[in-house]
Amino acid sequence: EVEPPAETSMAVMPLVNLTSDKEQDYFVDGLTEELTIELTRHQEFQVIASQSTIRFKGRQIDPIEVGKDLGARFLLTGSLRQDVTTVKVNVLLFDTLSAEQIWGESYRRDRKPADSTDVYGDRSSRRSCLGRRRYRTSRRSGLGRLSGLGAIPARDP
Repeated sequence: EVEPPAETSMAVMPLVNLTSDKEQDYFVDGLTEELTIELTRHQEFQVIASQSTIRFKGRQIDPIEVGKDLGARFLLTGSLRQDVTTVKVNVLLFDTLSAEQIWGESYRRDRKPADSTDVYGDRSSRRSCLGRRRYRTSRRSGLGRLSGLGAIPARDP
């Protein structure tokens, strides 16, 4: 019998590049890595290594099956769209015991055409966006809160 995942275990799944430019995969991979790093800074989370989640890149996933496979109670998934002036990131949090989406946000950031890496490198943007926020998840999830996803660009108005 498989042991249930720890109540605060989480896996950051590779974000999906929804741009038509496949060369932007490096940017999307960097944003995924940045989210993973931000979450590992919070001792209340047990974050699954990105080396374990990379094999799911480009695949449709079932939160329940992936949660069992990785031993993760929660999956953070998302996508990125960008054009010359705007980057938009959508992020979803799933409970792997029920496949229920328990949190989601969309973030948008205006940018200069040649400055795509600034979206996940700008610490002042992180603090203004999510650094001071606390997100409540369902009490039955055991996670209690989701905070500090500072790698995400500024929130849509």
